[in-house]
Amino acid sequence: MKHLLSITSTVLLSLFFGNSYIKLVADNELPKRAQKQASALVIENSAKNNQESALKTRSKKNKKPISELATEDIVKEAQTLFIKGFDIQQKEQAVVDLVNRGSAYLQAHELADSCNTFSNSRDYISGEVYLFVLDKEGRIIAHGEQQQLIFQNLYYAKDQFGTLYIQNLIKTAIPEGVWTSYGWRNAIKRAYIKKISKDGQDFIIGAGYYPHTKSDAVVNMVKAGVALFNETLKLGYSVSEPFSSMNYPLHSIFTYGDLYLFALGFDGTVYAQGDRPGLTGTNALEYVDTNGVYPNKEIINKLKLKNAGEGIWIKYTSKNALKKVYAEKVLDNKGNSYFIACGYYPEASEDAAVNLVSKAFQYVEGHGKTASIDVFSSKRDNTYRYGDLSITLYDSKGTIVACGANDELIGKNAFNDKDEDGNLYVQRILQQAKSGGGWVPCKIKNAYQSIYVEEVKIGIDKYVLASGIYAVSKSETMVILVKSGIAALQSAKVAQDAFALFIDPNGGYIRGDLKLFAFDTSGICFAWGDNHQLVWKNIKDWEDQKEQQFIRTIIEATQVGPTKTTFTFNDRKAIAHAERIEKDGKIYIIGSSFYL
Repeated sequence: MKHLLSITSTVLLSLFFGNSYIKLVADNELPKRAQKQASALVIENSAKNNQESALKTRSKKNKKPISELATEDIVKEAQTLFIKGFDIQQKEQAVVDLVNRGSAYLQAHELADSCNTFSNSRDYISGEVYLFVLDKEGRIIAHGEQQQLIFQNLYYAKDQFGTLYIQNLIKTAIPEGVWTSYGWRNAIKRAYIKKISKDGQDFIIGAGYYPHTKSDAVVNMVKAGVALFNETLKLGYSVSEPFSSMNYPLHSIFTYGDLYLFALGFDGTVYAQGDRPGLTGTNALEYVDTNGVYPNKEIINKLKLKNAGEGIWIKYTSKNALKKVYAEKVLDNKGNSYFIACGYYPEASEDAAVNLVSKAFQYVEGHGKTASIDVFSSKRDNTYRYGDLSITLYDSKGTIVACGANDELIGKNAFNDKDEDGNLYVQRILQQAKSGGGWVPCKIKNAYQSIYVEEVKIGIDKYVLASGIYAVSKSETMVILVKSGIAALQSAKVAQDAFALFIDPNGGYIRGDLKLFAFDTSGICFAWGDNHQLVWKNIKDWEDQKEQQFIRTIIEATQVGPTKTTFTFNDRKAIAHAERIEKDGKIYIIGSSFYL
C-alpha cells in the first residue's frame, strides 16, 4: 500500500505542482527551455478582474443620494433577472461575437496594432470576457486581462486537471471556430477559439466564460482521469495505478461534491468506482436500469466508434432520477480498451431535496425511529434517494442516527465537525432546524453544498432530517458562496482572518469569475476577490458605466435583508447578491456577482 501511495503521489505531484497547477510532467523528461518557460506562468492566474480595473472613483460632494424608489426599482429588476437565471446561450453568443469581431479586426490591421488594441483598450472587453491571442508555439502575444503574460510561452502549462490546455487550444482551433474547455481558478472555463492566418503565420484568437454547470465539471473530471491514466502509463506503471487513484482519490480533482469517476474495461470489468470502491473487480456489463437501458453496454458500443480521447454522452435512470454520463475511451500499452466516466443528476434540485425531507418526515412520524434508520440507510432500498440526494438523521446532540450517503457514519457524533471552510456546519444544522427549518450552506468535498433541514419529534425526543444538494447553476453557486463567506466571517476569531481567505486565490472563495466582496456601511472595502488594490479604499461613491452609485445601492438595499442588485461595466449588466452580517459590533456587507 505504501508503494502504491508513493507511486500515485509522484504522478500527481508531476501533474499538479503547487497552488498554481502548472508543473510539467517530469523535469528530466522535458527540454530545459520548456521547464524555464512554464515554471511560474498561468494564463488565468489571479489577475485583476476587468470590472475592477474599469471602476472609477467619483466623490461628488453635490451628488444627490439614491432615492428609495430608485433602489427599489433596481432590486426588483435584479430579482427578476436572478429568477430568470444565467443565460448560457446568450453568454456564448456574446463570446462568439467578440471573437469574430476580434478576428475581423486582426485580419484588417497590423499585428502590432491589433495586439495593442486587444491588450490595452476596453474596446474588446464585454463584461468579464476578454480576448487572448497566441501563436502556434504557445506564446501569448495579446491578453485583455493579464498583460504581464504577453510574450510568455505556456506550451507546457497544465490546468488544475492536469490537461496541457495550451497545446489543446492549438490542436483544436480551426478557422471556422470551435468550443473547448479547461479548468481554472477552481472552476471550469469554456473558450471559443479560432485559427487565423496573418502575415504567413498561424495564430489562435479566443475568449471564454465560466458556466458553473455540473455538465462542464463532469467533462473536465473525466479529462483529468484520462490525463492521469495516460501520464501514469507513460512513466511505465500499470493501469492499476491510475485506477486506484480514482477509487481512493488522493487529490481534490477527483473529489468534487457528489461527482466521482468510474472506469470499466470493454469486457465490463469494473476497474474503478469512486462512490463504491467495493465494486472493483466485478462485472457490470449486464447492469440494467428500471427502463431496460444497459448503460455500460451503450457506452462501450458508442466508444468503439470513437478514437481515444473522444467523448460521448448517454442517459439512463439511477436511484429514481435521470442520470447523464460522459465517458471517454483510453488504451493501455497493450492496446486494451477501457472507458473513464462521470455522471450527474440534472433533475436533483432544491425542490427535490425539500420533497425528500418532507417524505422522510412523514415516514418517521408513521413508523418510528428503528424502521426509519433501516430504510434511510439501506443501499438496497432507494425509496429515500433521488439521484445523489439522500437522508441523514441527527439526534439533538449531533449524533448521526441514519445516513443514506454513508452508513459507516452511523453512530458518529458530528457536533463539532467542520466543513472545509472551518465552519461548524452540524451545529448550524441543529440550530436552523430548531428555528423552524430551512437551508444551511457549507463546503464539502471541494464544492459548495446547501442542506435542507427540518426538526421531527420521535416520542419525547427531537431529531433533525437533512438532505444536501450541491450547486448546479451559476446563480445557486453565487448565493451559496456568499452564505459560506458569511459563515466563515461569523466563525473567524477576527474579521481580518476571514477577509484574508476572501482575497486569496487559493483561499476557497474564488471560483472562476465568482468571488466575494466585503465592505462596511461607510464604504470601506475589505475584500473584492483577489484585487488587493481595492482593500482599505472607500468605494461608497463608485459609479458604474451608467453612473449608478451601485455600492450605495447595495448598502441601502441590504438594510431590509439579503438582496439582489444590478450594475453595468464593459457594456454588460451584472447581478449581485449581498447580505449584512454583524461581527464584533460592526456591520459588514458580504456579496458576490456575475455578468449576464
